[in-house]
Amino acid sequence: MTVQHFSEQLNTLNLSSRGLTGHIAVYISKLTELESLNLSNNSLIAEIPVFLIENLPSLRVLNLPNNNLTGLIPNALLQKLSGGVLSLRLAQNPNLCESGPCDQQTKDKSKESNPVIFILASVSAFLMLLLVVLAAVNIIYIKKRKLKGTIEDGIITKTIVSGL
Repeated sequence: MTVQHFSEQLNTLNLSSRGLTGHIAVYISKLTELESLNLSNNSLIAEIPVFLIENLPSLRVLNLPNNNLTGLIPNALLQKLSGGVLSLRLAQNPNLCESGPCDQQTKDKSKESNPVIFILASVSAFLMLLLVVLAAVNIIYIKKRKLKGTIEDGIITKTIVSGL
């Protein structure tokens, strides 16, 4: 049996957390009997290739979460998913979108995180302002104490001098 013959009969391929980088390899399209493909937790980039649908008719499980995939999810994948033919996991691919212009969806996702940043910035600004006010009150208090001590010293001195 040749390596090529063996690879064509492969039905499960798990390359999760293997440090893979770059595009999803075209060679996978030659694994025509593949039913389950797990490429999660790598650093794969670019769009999901159409060959995953066109050349892998037996594919039933596709796990691609925690990568850096971008662009539109191919319609054929979404159709297989909605038809119950495919189990598809794509979480933690922030630049991946289902429909429409991806740039707009990416901008919308960044807007979603803005309230958190706004709240953190507001709390930080409030704490800084509170710190400045407390420092000013402390300085005024110290100056008043010194001034009061000076006046009391002067009164005591006059009393002692006039009593002699």
